[in-house]
Amino acid sequence: MREIIKITVKFLELFACFFASWLVYYLYFQENIIYSFYYEYLTLAVVFLAFIIKPYDKYKYKYTFLFINIILQSILKYSIIFIIVLTALFILHISDRYSRIWLFCSFLLMTIFCTLIQLLAQYFNYKISLSKKFQIPVIIIGENKNIRALYRKVIRDELSEFKVRAIRSFEKVEIFAQCEDVKTLDYAELKNLLLENKKAEIWITTSIEKIVKVKNIIYHLSYAPTNIKYFPDYQGLVLINRNYGEMFDLPYFGLSIEPLSLTEKIIKRSADIFLSLLFILIASPVLVLSMIWIYCVSGKPIIYKQKRVSLNGEKFSIYKLRTMPTNNEKAGAEFGNAANKDVIFGGRFIRRWSIDELPQLFNVVRGDMSLVGPRPEREEFVEIFKEKIPQYMQKHLVKAGITGWAQVQGYRGDTDLNLRIKEDIWYIEHYSLWLDIKILFLTVIHLLVYAITNRRNKV
Repeated sequence: MREIIKITVKFLELFACFFASWLVYYLYFQENIIYSFYYEYLTLAVVFLAFIIKPYDKYKYKYTFLFINIILQSILKYSIIFIIVLTALFILHISDRYSRIWLFCSFLLMTIFCTLIQLLAQYFNYKISLSKKFQIPVIIIGENKNIRALYRKVIRDELSEFKVRAIRSFEKVEIFAQCEDVKTLDYAELKNLLLENKKAEIWITTSIEKIVKVKNIIYHLSYAPTNIKYFPDYQGLVLINRNYGEMFDLPYFGLSIEPLSLTEKIIKRSADIFLSLLFILIASPVLVLSMIWIYCVSGKPIIYKQKRVSLNGEKFSIYKLRTMPTNNEKAGAEFGNAANKDVIFGGRFIRRWSIDELPQLFNVVRGDMSLVGPRPEREEFVEIFKEKIPQYMQKHLVKAGITGWAQVQGYRGDTDLNLRIKEDIWYIEHYSLWLDIKILFLTVIHLLVYAITNRRNKV
């Protein structure tokens, strides 16, 4: 049923693009559906882009926040298409053949229509997840610790079509909320259970060292046409951007690899250079005025340089506008507590709007940093955190960034470092160009919300 909804949504979205384009054309030019030659082909190009462009859609939100994320995804998608179309029109020198009003209003209407379609689709998905008719029963087999971890994931996903029907443990049974059928594994009893639930899936979760138990389960279930899935426990192994493959006719599982391929590195670096130069050009008036202000109220130095750690643990000098007195760290470096540190006059305004971070665009052009990536820390703090926080050094598998996934999830400033590292690792595992674009887009929104909220709190 979900697949039918997914296909239907795709066709409706394409139709919505055509309809929005025609409606604006009809209302603006007072002509019928028959476009001119140029308008027809531009509409076809937009529909094609709408079909192939799909910004990262891994919804890490509860159902209550899902609708907000869908709206942001739609705005992001059609903003990208709008920029691509405008760029192409100017490069081909045919922009004068099209009405600016038609272009802008068409894209605005496309965004609204397609957002409504996506919201409606997610509403139906939610209703389906509540309907027993479309639910897929699941029987989880394994050790109590692993069962508990997997079970929590299932019941927390409010849009999941999977419903845990029963739990069978290798050990003494425990009590699981919302699941009454919990027993110790017995293959004869399991056979009868599968006969009662013919559509059920078997999910096996156990540690790698007990793989022999998985073989036994598969052997005993050979009689049943059941979909079996294995969720291994890797005993604390951190698998970055894990991949599957085959070598010498033998399957293998990558435990740790470089997260970005050569092609991805080239694309990311090219985007970093282009966008950084563009942002420097746009932000140069604000940057120059801020530098003049700092010089007038506090003198030199205007730019504050500090050693930070980035890709592969390499050190570099990060650039920031100096917003604190020159003698602020005579007692030594202090992590966090930014709200209580002394700042120059006007410094809090500069920091609230992240204007002090603008010089880091030059770090990106130099190749020290990327626009998007885990935020870099000072060397002395890295030495402390890598001993205290599991997986901390994994963040250095990619270049440090001006903004990152952790920051747009709300983990900036004095927030839990463990949660921040968890989000950084998630970003590395799920890297894509569209995810970077989404993070840049969300950064602007979060910056506005953060600055306005902080201002109200001060008042």
